[in-house]
Amino acid sequence: MSMMKRKANQSIRVRLLRGALVLVPLVAGVCMIPFAQGQRSAPNVAARVSQVPPTWTGAASARGPVSPGTSSTRHLAKSLRQVPRGSSSSAEAQATGILSVSELPSVVLYDQYDNATTEEPVEIISQDAETAFDFFDSQAADDFIVPPGETWEISEVDVLGRYDGPGPAESFHVFFYENGAGNLPASLIESRLGNPYTGNSDFVITLTNPVVLSEGHYWISVQSRQDIQTNGFWLWHNRDVQSHVSAAWQNPGGGFPTGNCIIWFRKVACLNLDQAAPDQVFRLVGTAQGTPAPTPCATPSWVVRAPLPYFARGIFVVSDGTFVYAGGGFDGLSNQVHNDLLRFDFTTNAWTSLASSPDQHFLSQAVISDGKIYNIGGFDGAGGISNTTRIYDIASDTWTTGAPLTVPLTDMATVLWDGTIYVAGGFDGIGVVNTLYAYNIGTDSWSTLTPLPQALALPGFGVIDGKLYIASGNDGVNELSTLYVYDIAANTWSTAATVLQPVTGPGSAVFNGKLYLFGGGAPIPETVTQVYDPASNTWDPSGEPRMNVGRLWFYGTPVGNHSIFATGGNQTTIEPVELRITEQMVGNEPCGTPTPTPTLTPTATPTGTPTTTPTATPSNTPRPIPTPRLRPTPAPRPTPRP
Repeated sequence: MSMMKRKANQSIRVRLLRGALVLVPLVAGVCMIPFAQGQRSAPNVAARVSQVPPTWTGAASARGPVSPGTSSTRHLAKSLRQVPRGSSSSAEAQATGILSVSELPSVVLYDQYDNATTEEPVEIISQDAETAFDFFDSQAADDFIVPPGETWEISEVDVLGRYDGPGPAESFHVFFYENGAGNLPASLIESRLGNPYTGNSDFVITLTNPVVLSEGHYWISVQSRQDIQTNGFWLWHNRDVQSHVSAAWQNPGGGFPTGNCIIWFRKVACLNLDQAAPDQVFRLVGTAQGTPAPTPCATPSWVVRAPLPYFARGIFVVSDGTFVYAGGGFDGLSNQVHNDLLRFDFTTNAWTSLASSPDQHFLSQAVISDGKIYNIGGFDGAGGISNTTRIYDIASDTWTTGAPLTVPLTDMATVLWDGTIYVAGGFDGIGVVNTLYAYNIGTDSWSTLTPLPQALALPGFGVIDGKLYIASGNDGVNELSTLYVYDIAANTWSTAATVLQPVTGPGSAVFNGKLYLFGGGAPIPETVTQVYDPASNTWDPSGEPRMNVGRLWFYGTPVGNHSIFATGGNQTTIEPVELRITEQMVGNEPCGTPTPTPTLTPTATPTGTPTTTPTATPSNTPRPIPTPRLRPTPAPRPTPRP
């Protein structure tokens, strides 16, 4: 071994040991963060919370002083985020996200070899390490569909990736899974261990035996077999565009402090990874038989969009049909209540900051009317509940306030109909309420209307043809299955078909004449989408489409007549961790046409056989990367080595 290589190996060992010593106290520190729910006792201009709000209300945790004037802090283990690729990366991929097509074998069966992300983090680890670092073993996976009427024989898998360290990988494992509950990898169908490969950035993996799959929805996981101490890490490149559902990740040994991803979980929802790009870059090669059936028309699905710039519980969302506006929110790890206002541009898939609101707030939805956004009440930044009526003028990018709400409220339903904003139910700091208030925009005044049949908070809601629908929610003890209907003209309440899955704090929106409830539920939120048709007074029992990430304490908004948009929220009420994840439900695309069966494409005669140990390309000094924790006994390996 050369002196240079000995020094490199020593440097890697030092980094691993130093990182392990640092990581253990960091993780211990996180475990000691109190997650008991409740607001601080500081007074609010509108109301003082006289008791600790129940956990289900979404009140901010008592984790020390709230600091609304400072920017969000980075989450634990920021080093898990990878910076843009180094010397082994493709300049074209960095510049445009479009990848060059390497010399292809005869048939490309499935292709996601495009739209490589250039935004951090650009990669995610997927590696089978040596026995001493078994707890660091991890797998990324992405899904694909074999079209109806076809059978695929997969002989090659191509992936875009990079070494963080000298490399090379000894070989690559490839696993194929069924699609299971929650649209995540389920039963293992086929595994090919120790596959040979070529490449040092565009990895071409030749399966030891082809894998035959009939029509259906599947997952593929590609994992390097690579020792950390001598060869460093292998990272799979992320993809900005989502196909089908977003990618998954797991770390069975728990070496990464993600907490929720020791089993398969949505990659973008793994704690502390701060992953934003939804998919992975890969390609499947082989042969196909059969004739594909026509592509179904207008099948709705939730797709991941650019994440929020900060973690946010109870951030409002509203759309003018062109942009989405999102404001406020609570970030529990930085203990910060926001007054930010953001605008999402669909053409650039990016967020822009606008003028901040006059006060901090979260868990109150907004409405939009005549170029102005109205947001009322919510938890505030001082530990109380607000009755402020915030008004944002889109054209002038300025805020004013209107007449305050009669009483401070949060967790209520807020809708707009014919120039009037209706605020129903909610939590007043003491308990749930059944009140119904109306704000007349033209006269800047409030009135009290006929109350709800029962007190509740955090329902789904929407208004259709002059009727306000209040679906499910929480009565302070239980999740409700009720659907209350308020006739605005008659000022009366009635009931309609019960909600199939009772939920707390779902997102909701009226879309093409139907009421959509998505996510919600305590303590573990759902991913289901529940659709109510007022014409037939029925709920769609399918629960489809499912969101990529289960969440509660968030809001949704229709975008024109083509989609629904939702962002932020929390993964659970047990140990609340806020989300940045943004999703859009799309479903009005034009009908597709059958994809022709791939035909044989002439290719150059191979000049050699892929080897299991290609020569490593010299690289820059590796960046620090999350390192495993010291453990007396290695955890079991998630997958065997050949």
